Amino acid sequence: MAPDTRKTRRHTFFVLSGFLITTLLFKEKETYNNINLRKFYARRILRIWPLYFLIMASSIFVFNQSDLLQVPILSERAFNSLDATSITLIVLILPNLLLFPIPYAAQSWSIGIEEQFYLVQPYIVKLINNYNIQIIVLLLIVFSKEIVDNTFDDFDSKYYLQAKSQLVYFGSIAIGCIAAILHIKQQTLIKIFIYNKYIQACAYLLFIIFLIVIYKEKKENIVDFRFHALIFAILILNVATNPD
Repeated sequence: MAPDTRKTRRHTFFVLSGFLITTLLFKEKETYNNINLRKFYARRILRIWPLYFLIMASSIFVFNQSDLLQVPILSERAFNSLDATSITLIVLILPNLLLFPIPYAAQSWSIGIEEQFYLVQPYIVKLINNYNIQIIVLLLIVFSKEIVDNTFDDFDSKYYLQAKSQLVYFGSIAIGCIAAILHIKQQTLIKIFIYNKYIQACAYLLFIIFLIVIYKEKKENIVDFRFHALIFAILILNVATNPD
């Protein structure tokens, strides 16, 4: 039986998302010498929120209540698990902190991760002009799981533990953001290192090896997902920006 590779796909998607949105923010800042955060959040709200709430409402109150469409055990569990806390998490677009899956709404999980990350990331680009400091801040996000593990290791709240388990996904988006900053601000480094044909070959080889190992061992987390993200970021930089 082949392993479920949804987490691997999510990490690669997050890297691409971080790269694209950070690139667009930098272009806006360079063109207008500013980033209009009001317009940025308005676009995201209009593009994502209506569909998100439609999916959540349809999944909970229509699909999972239909005898024909119910998923055994999971549908009943999801409906019975709804309480004031879980409803609040859904309304605040924090579905990734739910302690139970909602059939037909699996995509809401990644929406939550992205919306939470982009509450902060545009401010990093807008308010911090030194790209080295931007990278340092993003690296703190990349290694936030280790920072939290060594700082708040006494907490045992189930919601805290669920939130902590999500930090590696924020790290993957941050890796995509760093790749965009390097592309825009560090062309010399990109040309010498990232565009190097041996680095490219190693990145492709490692990415393929990761996939083979995952399928052979039937475990996705056999390699840290952030390492997957780093390799994928190198591939993105070459595919999207390498003129050769």
